[in-house]
Amino acid sequence: MLASSILYYVYLSIWSTLTLGSLWLFFRYRQEPAIRLRDPILSIVSALLMLLLTNVHLVRLARRFEISCALLLWIPTYCLPLIALLTMTRFIRLVHLYRMSIQKLEQGVAYLEQGPPMGEDDQAVAMITVSTSPAYPHLEDSSTYSHLERISSQQSLVSPPSAHSIGRYLLVRQISMVERIVHGLNSFLTRNILSILCMGYITTMTVVLFFIFTTSSKFNQGTTKCAFGWEYVPLYAILFLTALPAVPAILGTAGLKDAYGICLEMNISAAIFVSSFIGALIFNILQATTSFDLPSFPATLWAVWACISLHYVLILLPLYEVLYPGLPPMPSRPHPGTLTSNPEGNDNSVAEQIQEANWTAFIALFHQPERLKAFREYAVSEFSVENVLFIERLWGIRQARLRKSEAGIVSCMRLYDQFFRSGADLELNLQGETMADLRRCVEGSSSQPPGISGVGDDEEEIIVGMEDHGSLRSLSLKMFDQAEAEILKLMYESTYPRFLRLQTHEKYQQDLNRRRGGKGMLMAGEADLWFNGRLIDQV
Repeated sequence: MLASSILYYVYLSIWSTLTLGSLWLFFRYRQEPAIRLRDPILSIVSALLMLLLTNVHLVRLARRFEISCALLLWIPTYCLPLIALLTMTRFIRLVHLYRMSIQKLEQGVAYLEQGPPMGEDDQAVAMITVSTSPAYPHLEDSSTYSHLERISSQQSLVSPPSAHSIGRYLLVRQISMVERIVHGLNSFLTRNILSILCMGYITTMTVVLFFIFTTSSKFNQGTTKCAFGWEYVPLYAILFLTALPAVPAILGTAGLKDAYGICLEMNISAAIFVSSFIGALIFNILQATTSFDLPSFPATLWAVWACISLHYVLILLPLYEVLYPGLPPMPSRPHPGTLTSNPEGNDNSVAEQIQEANWTAFIALFHQPERLKAFREYAVSEFSVENVLFIERLWGIRQARLRKSEAGIVSCMRLYDQFFRSGADLELNLQGETMADLRRCVEGSSSQPPGISGVGDDEEEIIVGMEDHGSLRSLSLKMFDQAEAEILKLMYESTYPRFLRLQTHEKYQQDLNRRRGGKGMLMAGEADLWFNGRLIDQV
């Protein structure tokens, strides 16, 4: 065996090991947003198909192109169009996910703005009450929040529903159940359309390959150099037809902004796929029209390069982003009493004050309308706008003291329906245990949705009907404390640092353009903000 052949087998073993190891890590971190939003199952299937294709070409190089022509035709015929189909599906799902995120933002903002008017007896006392869950102990003791407690009732995030809206809400809730059924049916069709397309393609290609094997004598020769001929025309034609629908999907991502670079990644993948397709086609045509001794060598190396590049873009880059996010994690908020506990060692005192300033700025963001609006819009690019809307709505309800218990129950039910019920329009992505506890708390006492059983058309009958469900009287906003802590922690450690980095970069660009325009240096008197141990301009 030639030394070059041994090197090819060694490289094949190393590459296969690295690929399978990276796929294991990719699957292990599949719940991370940077990977979860990339459709990990589709990415892993694509990577396995590319690994199979790469190994076939490397074995072909190691054996000096002496390989079964049937194997060389069957594997690319199935792998290449399936990879193109999976890539196109990811494009379509990304566009759908972005549009759904925008719809969530519009729906959530509309709800926050329209709250039903409250009577004089229901007027709330101005107060901000932040959850004192175990994740953030002694939060209410900080002097920072004495400023927030003085916010007037006109600045409330949302007006909670009064008791008179109970009947109307419970009836509308029955209609929303029908809408959820329709939404679930559409989701079922969306999830299964890929399987239908794949099965249709595999069936079509099986028929085409059977026709080729019965009409061509090339595949009866066993092992040969497999010169390019008419047998490969159906492969390239079907590959072209499979990738053609990706054009409108790619154009549909124009203007799409995502914080994880998924759109850019998939555009690079499409460019690599198209360039490798054109390159392989050119090399194979040259093979058929020239008498070069090893005419398939450039085309084979081109295919190997394309598969390795696609694996790097689809798997390794997202995995690197998860393992090395580029931003240090936001520090946890310290106990307020420790801020001056170390007068001799200023380093710890300064670090703790930085932590306190970070957390204070994050909480204050929800009470600054302009920055909150920008934060919502940024959350759309991370496909997590429902997290921001949940905190807004929860704190808005907490901001009012309800004198009628029915209104408080409806507030809890509405919050649950919007963010926690399975299939909800703004369903949160929380830990399974947290979601299960909430659902057991609300739905465990009755097989029917609370507030629906025994309900008539009269509003008084509806309120009386609620008495049949004794567990409803125990519902309170405290049951959302754990969910609130998880969402706050997620936003504080992930979304908020990215948001600050983006706004800092945009402000730097604006200041740089201002200087280039001859308008002088930075404006004096701008506030500063400590962030991750560095002093940056507040944006």
